[in-house]
Formats: sequence, structure tokens, C-alpha cells
Amino acid sequence: KDGKRVTLTATNRSDRLSFAQSGSRQVHSILLKGGLIKFRIEEVETSTSQYQFSIQNADYYDNAFRLLTGTKSK
Repeated sequence: KDGKRVTLTATNRSDRLSFAQSGSRQVHSILLKGGLIKFRIEEVETSTSQYQFSIQNADYYDNAFRLLTGTKSK
């Protein structure tokens, strides 16, 4: 939403990527901001393998998170 780029490292665990706790918090914070979020996944060993996707509108992520965790809105 603010145009910042963030680079994170993750481990490929079969059908998912696993982040360290700080990386997970960063992704969560980015999703909370809402708006358009773009992802690019690049393998370290083979930089020819790249995957790109985007979330067109993450504006309701904060509401979904509140509902799942039972926290109150601000």
C-alpha cells in the first residue's frame, strides 16, 4: 500500500513456505495495511525459478484476523 519492498527468506516445506517468526510478523503487518500486495518468490539455488502473484485487495484482512482471534476493532 505504501510502495515499500520487503525481502524475506523462507524455507520450502513441501507445499508451503515457512518464515521465521519475524518474517511472519512482517507479512502480517503488510496484510493489515490492506490494498494491493504483490509477491515474488525466487528460489535461491536456481534463480530461473520465479513465481509471482498478487492480492488485489487485502483491505478486509484486518477484519478477518479480528474475527479469528476474537480481538476488538480499534
